[in-house]
Amino acid sequence: MTQTENITAALLLLKKMGVDPADLLQAPDAAPEIPTFADYIPRVSRAVTAGTRRVYATYWNRVVDAWGTRLITEPSPLEISQFAEDIKANVVHRRNARGGLAAAEHLIGALRCMYNHAVADGLLTEADNPAARVPKPRRPPTSRTARSTSPATPSSRRTARAAGPAERHLRARLERRASRASHLGGRPAAPTTVRSQRPTASPRRVSPLPAPR
Repeated sequence: MTQTENITAALLLLKKMGVDPADLLQAPDAAPEIPTFADYIPRVSRAVTAGTRRVYATYWNRVVDAWGTRLITEPSPLEISQFAEDIKANVVHRRNARGGLAAAEHLIGALRCMYNHAVADGLLTEADNPAARVPKPRRPPTSRTARSTSPATPSSRRTARAAGPAERHLRARLERRASRASHLGGRPAAPTTVRSQRPTASPRRVSPLPAPR
């Protein structure tokens, strides 16, 4: 097969593939240069709001200290999980630390924020985002208990014993009325004010006038 026949066969093959021979003369788009954590995190920090920076700055600094020279595409989801566990284990114990869970949550949130910007910049795809595949630690159930709404508490009994007879009588009436309303499913009637009755003054005795002489 001659050179001309080879070129003809190649052009025919390119035509079947839908490739224009002129496209072969153009250089392919250069892949974006992947930055390191030390290079990229300061850029992200300048792009976020002041509130986000205030929450994540401490954890971004920890990432730069640990992975500053690494490319942002290098860490795996497993490495991020291990990093979060190290942060959780070495956290300074405070009242709101919740055993290091808050620090682990903030570290993962800080990395998710950084990687979201990297996806937007075309440095990696969403499928290649390692932080998106790391779940945040599950929070333990709260230890707070609901406040009791029972009217008959020890403090209320002490208050009732310290009150006078009229106040005890009024409190008992109100509690009975509220109890009946709750059983019937209706609203309790507005409490009436019971006024203490003052003892009626006895009539003044008038001395009879002396008989005229």
